[in-house]
Amino acid sequence: MVTVGVFVRAEIDEIGQVAERLDALESVSTFELEDPGALGVLLQGLDADEAYLKLTQEVMAVEGVLAAWPIHTELGMEQRGAEATQVVGAARACN
Repeated sequence: MVTVGVFVRAEIDEIGQVAERLDALESVSTFELEDPGALGVLLQGLDADEAYLKLTQEVMAVEGVLAAWPIHTELGMEQRGAEATQVVGAARACN
């Protein structure tokens, strides 16, 4: 499982409706930020590819979202192991 923290910018007068639309997406939740017109979003995917697609094709497509920037990614243990194996394999191939 991959969790991504996203900073979302939206029109100030539409922030409530944008939050509702985002919260309606599967595996997406929002939280308030102090900055007017800003929302925090947590989204989850089975892997990095799924999380990327959720961000680019679902979150960024929500009406009222002006911009969305991923600011933190947390890889689950199964992802960490797979990526560590790939890195070790790549390092061996270079030697």
